[in-house]
Amino acid sequence: MADATGVSDLISTTLRISNVRDYPGDFLSKVEASLTPQLRELAKERVILVAMEGDAIIGTASLGRDQVHAVFVHPARQGRGIGTRLMEAVESEARARGERELILYASLSAVPFYEANGWRTVREHRDGGARLVVMTKALGEQRARPDNGAGIADAAV
Repeated sequence: MADATGVSDLISTTLRISNVRDYPGDFLSKVEASLTPQLRELAKERVILVAMEGDAIIGTASLGRDQVHAVFVHPARQGRGIGTRLMEAVESEARARGERELILYASLSAVPFYEANGWRTVREHRDGGARLVVMTKALGEQRARPDNGAGIADAAV
């Protein structure tokens, strides 16, 4: 099982490497502070999923009602289908709850990933000087997909 420290470290690392091109440091620090110190509290309201490779946490995503939060894949593991598997698991959980549509706030660099996975842009959102993209996805029937070796599990944080 994953722990809060491991998930927090993954989020911090990914923010500082993958998002530094699109966002100022103060915004990244704000995002980091809103997620990492309070993962145990957030886990009371959200399902937090993690992707594991051996004992290493290489990805995470969470679902709170109809909103997807905190989708991060370690920069060294991006582009290998891990994010897609995490999103499929989140969507499956939402379908099981009876949700018909999901919403998320995407970073600029993540928009192509979400579009490739069936999400559509609704509008742009500004958080101070930072631009985010609000995206939605209608939940149809789930497609079967073979396992690519990245195990996805509920996190105990």
